Amino acid sequence: MAGWTDGGQYIYLTTSTDKVGIGTTSPSEKLEVVGNIKTTGSITVYGINNQGGGITNAGPITGATGFTSSGQITFSDLTTGILHANINGVISSSPIDLSSSDVSNTLPITKGGTGLTTYLKGDLLYASAANTLTTLPIGGEGQVLIVSGGVPAWGTISGGQGGICTNCLITNPGSTQEIIPISSTATGLVIRQAQGGSVDIFKITDYTGTTTYFKVDSSGNVLLGTGQTTQGVFTVSPSGTDPVVISPVSAGSETHTGTITSEDLTQNRTWTFPDLSGQVCLSAGNCSGTAASVGGSGTANYLAKWQSTYSITNSVIYDNGTNVGIGTTSPSYKLHIVGTGYFSDALSLGSSLTVAGATILNDTLTV
Repeated sequence: MAGWTDGGQYIYLTTSTDKVGIGTTSPSEKLEVVGNIKTTGSITVYGINNQGGGITNAGPITGATGFTSSGQITFSDLTTGILHANINGVISSSPIDLSSSDVSNTLPITKGGTGLTTYLKGDLLYASAANTLTTLPIGGEGQVLIVSGGVPAWGTISGGQGGICTNCLITNPGSTQEIIPISSTATGLVIRQAQGGSVDIFKITDYTGTTTYFKVDSSGNVLLGTGQTTQGVFTVSPSGTDPVVISPVSAGSETHTGTITSEDLTQNRTWTFPDLSGQVCLSAGNCSGTAASVGGSGTANYLAKWQSTYSITNSVIYDNGTNVGIGTTSPSYKLHIVGTGYFSDALSLGSSLTVAGATILNDTLTV
């Protein structure tokens, strides 16, 4: 056969540069087949260069060391995702499953990960340095996030020195709040009335907020107790009693005087001061008082006397607690008089009378 050489066990082209065509008279490769190829055995391929209509496979391709394609290789049964190969070499595809063996090791933060492998309940992520993420464990009840050393940390709002909120009050404190100024010139607490305010400036109530124990109203009046109404500068009204109003008079000649008023004066009232006996009564009598003040001055041990209607001063009678002296501050007898004396009526003696060394025994001395 022209162009072929029979070498015994092999038949080959006589001219190695010739090309063989089946179904074509102008082959462009060493072997070009126009039409389908069928084989009942296997085909060992060292390289496939697909430039035509593709490869249709009805069975396995074995022994292939690679595919070289200048076009596109399409696997019709694959879906969007990554390729998987099982132990038998079967190729499949699926979306990336970050919880499966598709991903190993830890995704670094430069790739959008955290660089961490474990977390605890309540952990917070933060950057402790450039490109370094770490966790902050969950804080305690009532704690808040603060900044310490340039990173977040847990702290408490305690107020005062060492607290993170030195100028604020807490709505629901877990313990007693104390306001202790750090500076000796700082006022502990100032509450200002709102501009144009017409409601109470300050108020202390019971738990429900319906019963007021202490308040400063919009006019600056101070009311202490329950059931207050606007009475005066300072009103005391314990539960179950009539309000008592304490109010100074207008500035002027009586700047240092004021009034104490009890509401509902339908009967006498007695005011007892902190001592054991002092009383001020509203009924007429010995405790009705006077419209003017009582003043004056005195010296220890001298009995007092009225110098004028409302003024008290010293009398001439001196009482040292044992003896009484008239004209002397050092009496040596129960009654010691230094000076002359006069009796217009009879003087009765219960005992003897000594006069200039002589003793008179009569019961009655007539002068």
